[in-house]
Amino acid sequence: WSMRRSDPHYLALLLLLSLVLVAPCSAADESFSFTGNDLLRTCDGPYPNKLEELGSTRFCLGYIQGMHQFQQAIRAIREVNPLFCEPRGGTYDQLRRVLVKWLKDNPEKLHHDAQLTAVLAFSQAFPCP
Repeated sequence: WSMRRSDPHYLALLLLLSLVLVAPCSAADESFSFTGNDLLRTCDGPYPNKLEELGSTRFCLGYIQGMHQFQQAIRAIREVNPLFCEPRGGTYDQLRRVLVKWLKDNPEKLHHDAQLTAVLAFSQAFPCP
């Protein structure tokens, strides 16, 4: 079973991915929302001090790594096409820089949930063949 971007199931999977990533947070506190604005601030600053910079940068890289590993797990379990195809030899820091650039270039989307903005950023920067 394979899925193409034109397949209506592709959009459904993208939406499901968004919901799955935010569901644990929503269940614990329905008022919690981690948006593209928060992600940009976390991944790019400004930081009030070096300790805050280190913690925020580590959180950002962990967030990106978690998204990447979640995509790999879903692909292995469901045998679906990936949402994005990062280049071989790339790093999580490269993904962070791509994400920050996309967030800065698309301020009209910063109010959306962080995982949706990240998926949009990576799927536009690294489309799959």
